[in-house]
Amino acid sequence: MRDAPQPWHTSRDFYQLEIWRRRAKRQLAASPICALCWARGIVTPATVADHIIPCKGDWHALLTGKLQSLCAPCHSGEKQRIEVRGYDKTIGPDGWPIDPRHPSYRPFDPRPALKQVPQMRAPRWRDHRRRQSPATPNVDR
Repeated sequence: MRDAPQPWHTSRDFYQLEIWRRRAKRQLAASPICALCWARGIVTPATVADHIIPCKGDWHALLTGKLQSLCAPCHSGEKQRIEVRGYDKTIGPDGWPIDPRHPSYRPFDPRPALKQVPQMRAPRWRDHRRRQSPATPNVDR
């Protein structure tokens, strides 16, 4: 008799399940070219099915999130840098970044120093109480 399947505990465990393997295989069959290489004009066979939006352990996002096909170097290198940075630094043929989230596409603010002024917060009620140190015994020497 087979043991009951163990629940997955981390997203890493999810990638060992048969449901993920079937889904990844379907993604690679539907889109066999690396999406990041294709954006740069290079044709590279994809070997990894990647979630476009990071799931961070969310079961629903792992099962239903949109996928893209990537080659192994793009998945372990460029994709990781994009997730950390929040945008892609790739420059298009016109000399501008291809990612619309790149900081060069943000509106120009002529007064950046005014935005960086720290806001004063109202003190909490605990801040008003006087903190007393523990009583120390008076010792005559």
